[in-house]
Amino acid sequence: MRTYNIRSSTMPKEISDYLTYLDHNEMKQRTAYPYPLSAHHAVQAIVQLKFEMNIEAAVLLSCLWGSPQRPKCIAHVLVDNVRKRGENARDILLVEGKGVQMRHRPFVAHTYLGQFASMTDRWLRMRKGKEYMFTQSHSHRQRIRNDIRDTLKKLDARYELSSIRRGALEHLATTLLPRALMASSGH
Repeated sequence: MRTYNIRSSTMPKEISDYLTYLDHNEMKQRTAYPYPLSAHHAVQAIVQLKFEMNIEAAVLLSCLWGSPQRPKCIAHVLVDNVRKRGENARDILLVEGKGVQMRHRPFVAHTYLGQFASMTDRWLRMRKGKEYMFTQSHSHRQRIRNDIRDTLKKLDARYELSSIRRGALEHLATTLLPRALMASSGH
């Protein structure tokens, strides 16, 4: 595929300057990192979602916090693909998402759920084996995302949804070796 440079010497200077400004802003936005979610706020958000009886959002947030996987990878997990690994940890077989595409094969993500393991187990027992762990309708997924985002924003206005993965990676970086961290994050 051939790309064409639309900027030419005949283009008026104000248009050329505006295009340069747009390029600069786009690059600036792309390099901005989200504010990382702290462990204390992650636990607070999960407890608050659980208290509000939004168990699905609480389980999703606990899975995202316990494993630095991308949300799309976790959202497309089948109930049969979750295995118990100790008292507070679960192994999740990921078969869809960017991590799988980069590896060219499914892989197992180790997820530490801590005090929320029993809540996750109860959620899994309510679902059938060949069902997805989380509801797949677009409107429902959007509502869950908004609930999690709103809960995080109540704790700190700087938090975004991408703050979850960034915070989880930073939190795990203090406990895991770099090679194990890269493997668990899909890099």
